[in-house]
Amino acid sequence: MVQTAALRSQLPGLIAELGTGSLLDVPCGDFFWMSEVELGVDSYIGADIVPELIERNRERFARPNHDFRVIDLTRDQLPSADLIFTRDCLVHLCDDDVHRALDTIRHSGSGYLATTTFTERTVNLNDIETGAWRPLNLRLAPFALPEPLRLLNEHCTEVYVTRTDGVETEHRFSDKSIGIWRIADL
Repeated sequence: MVQTAALRSQLPGLIAELGTGSLLDVPCGDFFWMSEVELGVDSYIGADIVPELIERNRERFARPNHDFRVIDLTRDQLPSADLIFTRDCLVHLCDDDVHRALDTIRHSGSGYLATTTFTERTVNLNDIETGAWRPLNLRLAPFALPEPLRLLNEHCTEVYVTRTDGVETEHRFSDKSIGIWRIADL
């Protein structure tokens, strides 16, 4: 909850500003922090690739305007929504899967994309295997998205420590943001 506090306070304003009536949240995960946000949308679809997680979310959170579905962002056809929200997803995908996910999003007929980007990174790290993690600045190669319409800084306080040859290096992510793009511009 600490790491989503800034986002939870900013998200309803963004939704209102964009005139969002429908929201596709992929991946929705356990819907833990999002369940605390008054979204103000007519339709919410939470999607994830883990069937058991979706079943638990259906049991706990489903209601007439909240639906949960098993969807693979890199392969499945997405339901059209005013806003596709995909926090902490693309950072876990290999470059090819990021491109596949962006293609799936482009073909969804949706209006806007809100997704994680690390704005102060000057280079994207080497490709990873899907399931690993790295910070991505989506404006840089190999993705080269245009300047986002808006940024919501998450005010992330997480620290990641790596050890190389016995030397510890702290990595901070104060630049972790949600970038908002018009999908037609991608």
